[in-house]
Amino acid sequence: MSTRGASGAGLPPPQPSQIAAYPVAGRVEPRDLIATLFHCLGYAPDTELHDTEGRPHPISRGRVIDEILQSYTELIANPAAYQDADKRHAMHQVRTLLEGVLEARGKVLVKLNVGADDLDAVIALLPSMKAPTVSALHGAGGFAVETVVPKREINVLIPALKDAGAADIIELPLSKIVH
Repeated sequence: MSTRGASGAGLPPPQPSQIAAYPVAGRVEPRDLIATLFHCLGYAPDTELHDTEGRPHPISRGRVIDEILQSYTELIANPAAYQDADKRHAMHQVRTLLEGVLEARGKVLVKLNVGADDLDAVIALLPSMKAPTVSALHGAGGFAVETVVPKREINVLIPALKDAGAADIIELPLSKIVH
């Protein structure tokens, strides 16, 4: 039983020189570790600090080691425990929840209201997992529409939806999507 997210293999081994005296590729130096630590704290590698006389000093002269900043999610089960039907069922339930969290990454729920005359134009703009959910508002006041969209598209999508006649647009974060 295994569930994986984004994978990262870590650092490749350094490539030695012809006589194996020193690495010529894949070399990591202490200054690279410092640059990586500052990057993890939110500082760009080219950030400078100024001394009391105003002279700039870089926080690091190294490079961020991107290879060690990758991660993945993995669910590992004990083979003996997996043979027990109740424990196996519980493991599959945990797997379902973890996969739901991974599926929801980078996605948001968009909810909006729209009049009948603008409904088709709004629907044409909406990406969705299957099809947007459309419900009639009480009192023939138009429609409520909701769908899941990639977060990277939302800042372009919301103004386009408004231009197409949508109103009361709400963007909500998602915790899980379970299929």
